[in-house]
Parts: sequence; structure tokens; C-alpha cells
Amino acid sequence: MLMNKGLNIGLIVLLLASFMVGGVSGESDSNEELSDANIRILGIGTSEKSEFVVQKLDLMVSIELNRKIMEGDFDQYKISNGVIEASNRESKREVLFQRVTEIEIESIDLIDEFKQVRLKWNDGLIGTDQLYRELILISTKSDVLKSALDHVENETDGISQIGLSGKIRSIEEGLIPLTGPIRKHMISMASGESKSEEICVNSSSNGLSLSIIKGTQYIREAYRGDQQSVLGVGGISLDEASERTAELYPTAYDPRMSQQTGIMGEGRGYRIEIEFKSGSLTSYLDGETQNVFYEIQERKLGALTPGLIMEVGEGDTLIIVERGFEGGPMKVIVYDEITQKTVPAEFRIGEDRVVNINRGGKWIIAPVEISEAKIIRDGREIVFEIYPTAQKKVKIKNKE
Repeated sequence: MLMNKGLNIGLIVLLLASFMVGGVSGESDSNEELSDANIRILGIGTSEKSEFVVQKLDLMVSIELNRKIMEGDFDQYKISNGVIEASNRESKREVLFQRVTEIEIESIDLIDEFKQVRLKWNDGLIGTDQLYRELILISTKSDVLKSALDHVENETDGISQIGLSGKIRSIEEGLIPLTGPIRKHMISMASGESKSEEICVNSSSNGLSLSIIKGTQYIREAYRGDQQSVLGVGGISLDEASERTAELYPTAYDPRMSQQTGIMGEGRGYRIEIEFKSGSLTSYLDGETQNVFYEIQERKLGALTPGLIMEVGEGDTLIIVERGFEGGPMKVIVYDEITQKTVPAEFRIGEDRVVNINRGGKWIIAPVEISEAKIIRDGREIVFEIYPTAQKKVKIKNKE
């Protein structure tokens, strides 16, 4: 299991869920079959804006990303030279302390940039294409800063009593929500390394979520800025973190559902990893607020059991819409009632969103608000409405 050193990791606990969490579930009894539809997700508060956009090849952004990476590599080269040229241990320490201080300032600026970009898009000051560009630029800058911190830490190995680990861990913790699997995939799509995919971005005054269907996986990233402490004070013990995790994810954490659970960290923050039947979740628990501020959920579409099923029929066409889980993706299947076989069709949601449904159906990201939908087949339109399903959200202490 990979560790994120941004959580001041000094202790790793990786236990089989049946040993670690026996009897902690608050959502089911021994006679009830557990459903992954009940696994909670991190909400972002009241949704204020939501859009669907297909991320496309963007050579200008790709060039800018490569430039940032090259600048980072050159900075590391300069630091290594500075350490080599320093005449004594104190001089070497000064070189590294100075660089960590510079990275700390850059990270604070980058975190503020992330916040401002979110708010500008939420307020309509920038378009969605620009938001996506800014998100992947910020993600790359964050990775460059993390790489710089790793480089500094490697340089400290031969210098005794340098004492930079605490500051490095604190900086890395602040950078956690600036990148994630969807943003990394967006970078890959912008550079042309991966095919274009539809991405849903949803925002509130306090947070942002991104969702994508990537091959046979549904992935969602969610961030709550108001639940990430700024000053970096306070913390909880590992036992308290375990108890809080059981409160946040009672179904996923239950030994009958969870295949493996890991809780890593000490002091201020913890990274929680839970694997379950249809996928996994990774969340970051803030030690001061004792709430999750960033979460990644990945679901295997083939392992989802359909929940709510809606059928719409007209003439020789039958449409079936299956919801994988509340607040999650949906599968749209179109049947020819005469042949009793699935057929391709064009699916329109709202004014601008167009999805081509394949034979056998297609998983798509569900809209977050009531939307008019149309299936267009052989020049005929079948119109119906899609209603959002309420998400089962993790409970925010002292707030929701």
C-alpha cells in the first residue's frame, strides 16, 4: 500500500477488517444482507453549479505542463549543486531550509489559487474549459512541489540533526486535495495519451467534486475546503481515528462488506483506505475538524447491483434506466420491442449533453438535478424526465 507522507505518517496500521472492525457497523444487523448502495460518500454541501464537459486534446496546456515539470527538475538540480558546494553542515542545512521555506510559500499560494479558481467558476467568472485547464495546471504544480520536497528530504539523509521532516509533512498535507486520479487522467487526455471522456464537475461555496466513467470504472473525487484546517493545530489518536471512521463509513467499514481496511498517520491527519465488493474509497480525515476533507471513491461498474430501475416505453422502443447506487452513475439500455434486442440510440440530457448509447447499453454519469431526457431513434423522439437520487453522505460533525 502506498503511503502519502503528507499526513505526518509515523505509524501504519493495516488489518483485515474482520479483525479490526468487528461489531462497528451502525447500519445493518446480522440478518440483513449488506449492500454497497449504502456506502456513504463525501458531500460538498449545497450544489450551486454542475456541468458536463468532454475533456479534449489541448496541446497548449500540454506544453505548459511539460514546462512546469522541466522547471521543477532544474530547481532540484540547483539544490543538489548548492548542497555540494556548501562548505560545511550548517551551510548545507541553510540551503535546504531556504528551499523548504520557498516551497512552503509556493504551496500556500497554490492552495489559494485552487480556492480562487473554484470560486471564479462557481460565480461564472470563468468557463468550464478554463476551469479544467486551471485544475490540471494546479495538479501538475502540486506534483512538482511534492517532488521537490522528496528531493530535499533525500538531500537531508547525509546531514545529521537537520529537523525538516515535520515541516515537510505539514506542507504535503496541505497539497493533498490539489490532485487526484481524475485530474491525472485529465492531464493524460489533454496530452492525447488517453481518449476523451465526459467529466462532471459540481461545485458549492465550500467544495468541488469531479466524476468520470473511465472504461469499466466510475471514479469520484470530492473536496470540502471548510473541513480542512488551515492553521495545522490539534489532532486525534489512532484509536479516535478508527472510531471516527466507523461513524463516517459504517457500511463500508463493516467486516461483512470490507475486504481490507488501512488507517495511516498520527497527530493531525489520517488517510483511510477501505476496499469493498464493488470498489474502494480513500479519504483524508482532518485531525482538528475530525471530518473528511477529501475523498476518492472508485467503483467497478460490472460489480454494481442495480438499485432503482425506471422503464419508459413508446411504440416499439423500451428504455431502461438502472441506477447503480444513490448519487452514482446510471446505465441506459434501449430495446427494440419487436426483436427483443438492444439497439443503439442517441441520448440527449438537457440542452447540450449528447451521449451515444451502444448496443447492450451504456453507463453514464447521472445528472445532479431534474433533467429532461430524450432518446432519439430512427428519427423519433421519446421524452422523459430523470430525477436525481439523494446521496448517502458522510456525517459532518457539528455541521450537517
